[in-house]
Formats: sequence, C-alpha cells, structure tokens
Amino acid sequence: VPAGGGAAPAAVREPAPPSPVAKAEGKGKGEGKGEGKGGKPKGPYIRVHAEHGAGLDLTPTCWGMRVDLIDDQPGQPDLSVGCTITSVGGVNLLGLPGEDEVSDAFGQGFKDGAKVDVDPVAFATISLPPEAATWPTSFMDDIGVLVGKFAIDHNITRMGLELRGPSVAMDPAKEEMALLLDFYKNGQSVGQQQQRQQELDQQAMVLAAQRIAERQQREAEEWAAWQLAQQQWYEHQMAVAYMMEAQAVAQQQYAMQQAAAQQMAMQQQVAAQQQYAARQQQQPQQPYAAQQAAPMPQQAYAQQQYPPQQYPPQQQQQQQWSAGASAAKEVGSAQRFSITGCKHDVVGPIIRGDYSLSGTNHGKPSYKKDAQANGLVVMMYFWDERDGAA
Repeated sequence: VPAGGGAAPAAVREPAPPSPVAKAEGKGKGEGKGEGKGGKPKGPYIRVHAEHGAGLDLTPTCWGMRVDLIDDQPGQPDLSVGCTITSVGGVNLLGLPGEDEVSDAFGQGFKDGAKVDVDPVAFATISLPPEAATWPTSFMDDIGVLVGKFAIDHNITRMGLELRGPSVAMDPAKEEMALLLDFYKNGQSVGQQQQRQQELDQQAMVLAAQRIAERQQREAEEWAAWQLAQQQWYEHQMAVAYMMEAQAVAQQQYAMQQAAAQQMAMQQQVAAQQQYAARQQQQPQQPYAAQQAAPMPQQAYAQQQYPPQQYPPQQQQQQQWSAGASAAKEVGSAQRFSITGCKHDVVGPIIRGDYSLSGTNHGKPSYKKDAQANGLVVMMYFWDERDGAA
C-alpha cells in the first residue's frame, strides 16, 4: 500500500450485496405454507400462517439468515430482530459458499413448525488510537468492507468502534479489525495481511461451527433436564393422588365399620328390651315377700310413732320386753349400708342399692333406700311380734 494510504488492503474483500430472493422467501410466500399439525414442536420453530405467511424480512449471510423485521402477524416468539437463523428444518445454513446457496437451503427447510437454530445478536466495542483521526479515508472504506464481510453493523463513537451482529461473528471480526488497525499503525506488508486474513477466515468458520454445536448440546441437555423434572413432578403428583385416595378409602371403611357397630349395638339393645318385656309378661303376680318390701301405709308408719301408753296393755308389755332385749342384743346403728345380693329377677332390682338411716321401728334403726325402684319407696326395718306376725 502506498504511503499515502489512499487504497484499501487487497486482502479485505467487499461482500456481494444481499440477494433479494431472501426477502421473498423470508416472507413465507413460497413452499412450506400451511398450519402446523400435531401441536407445537419442541424448541424454537417458525410460524407460517396461510394468509400472513411468516411475517419476516430476512437477509442471507455467511452465517445463515439474518432477521431484519418481524411483523405482528403471525408473530415469531422464538426470533428477534438482529438474530441469525443458522439452520431450519434440519437444513444447515452456516458456512455455505454464497448467499444464493443460503437462500436455497433456507427454502428447502422452510415450513410451518420447522425447527430452527438461532444465533443471538451480540455487541462489542473496539478502542481506536488517537491517531486514527489522521488516517486516510481508505481506513473508513476498509472498515465498511470488513463489517460487510462478517455481516455485522458498526458505528464510531467516543467509546470507539462499536460492532453489532451474530455472536459467532464477533470474535473473528474483532481479530481481523485488530489486524486492520495494526496495518494502519505499523504498515505491515500486503502479503502478511492476506495470509493472516485467510487464517482468520478459516478459524472463524471452525469457531462458528463449534459454538453452534456447543449451543445445540447445551439446549439438548437443558431439554433433557426439563423432561426429567417434568417426569419427577408427574410421579410425585401420582404418589400424592394415590395416598389421598388410599386415605379416603380407609376413612370410608372406618365410617362403615362404625355405622355397622352402632347398628349392631342398637339391635342388641332392642332384643334385650324385647326379652325383658316378654319375661315381664310371663311372670306371675308379684310375690308376697316383694309386697312386704314396699313401704308401710302412712297410717301404719304413723302408728309406730305413738307413745307406748297409747298401745293396748299387751302391746305395751311386748314393747317393754323388746326394749330390754334390744338393749342386750343391739346389732348396731350404721348411718349407711348397701345391698348387692338377691338374684331374684323381680325382687333383686327393688332391694339392691344404697340405704340411709331414717328412724327406728320396734326399737331398731330403720333405713330408707336412696333411690326409688320402679316408683316405689323402699324401706328396710326391724319387726317383732308386738304388732302381729310379719
């Protein structure tokens, strides 16, 4: 390059203008139209509407199809402006000989629901030396050729040379830009420049393919991990549902057992009552002994409380004899006692129970049952011969 620097380095190639065919194909007006069948595919994919097409403006590059515009209809949730489609429907778009080949390959895999590999847009800034302001205008031309070669955008600001484009293009673009800056600063030979550029071009394609493969592997691992998490969640939900169902069955069985036990107890109680009623009907008239266990008429009880002088002489003599005998043979005067014996079906329930001291009769303590028996007031008392045979 002459010292004046008016011409661009021979090693920097100017890329051919983008093919207009790509935009037509990117709009989805060619083959592959139609609604997807079988639901959404796994991973990023393209939507193609029967009326609106794909709604995309695309530009073929050495990296694939760059997305320049996305319409609202049908919308592309897996794409963004500036990203690059590196494969579509299993067809590779990276490293093809030219833009026409990229457009043709894209058309082969383009259809509704076609899976795509997407390279996101990246940004980089390269510092420029202060003397770059004095370099010849060919420097700016060479920058334009270089960014066109790598299909990236550029802008010069106070921060330096700002680059925007596919992530797979950033590293080789920065290396070649550093080579261009070194050329203008140190004046390397054109041969050295060309050789270095060829090496960088080869390394760029290898690096781009490697990064895409790594991204695809990472996405596959993430998808596998997501599937595993989904399976574990499903198994957990099934286990919880089974446990809840088992608990519901156990509760239902327990309720049925309780209901059966209550019904059996009621049946037994009814049967016992029926048996008791039948025995009552079969029993003869209440024995005389049970009648004697009933309390004396009020008049007879009151008669016992009369003073001795009101009895006939014979009864007064018997009372005096009884009083003397009681003094010699006293059996005690307990305040309370209980009767638990007597297995007679009729008499037993009447006389069994707790008794309390309530007075005297014929010189001995008399007792009254604390609770009535079938509506009867039950008394327990001593009876001698003074008032006749018991």
